[in-house]
Amino acid sequence: MLVIVASIYQFHPDLYIRWEATPDFYQRILDRCNSNESNIPILQSLVLPKQRSEAATEPTPGDEREDTYPDPTGTNVFWIQPLILELGTEVTPEQFRPYLHGRTK
Repeated sequence: MLVIVASIYQFHPDLYIRWEATPDFYQRILDRCNSNESNIPILQSLVLPKQRSEAATEPTPGDEREDTYPDPTGTNVFWIQPLILELGTEVTPEQFRPYLHGRTK
C-alpha cells in the first residue's frame, strides 16, 4: 500500500491532493483502473498501461488485460495501475488512511 501511495504522491501530485483530502477517493482510482472509464477529469487524463481486452466473439469484455505500451516518459502514464489491479479489492480505502500524511480520521 505504501508503494501505491508513494507512487501517486511522486508522479501524480494533483491526484494525490484529491486522495489526501478524501481518503475514500481510492475507490474511484480502483474503478478507473478496472474499467478504463471515469467521469472525473483528473482520472480521465491518466494513460493506463493495461486495458481490458474486448474480444469480438465475447458478449462481454474479458477479464484478461492487454499491455498498451504507452510512452515510458509520459508524465500522465499511471504505471502503478498493474499493482492496483493485482491487489484489487483486497485493500480498502480505509486501510490507506494512515499513509495519507498520517490521517487516521
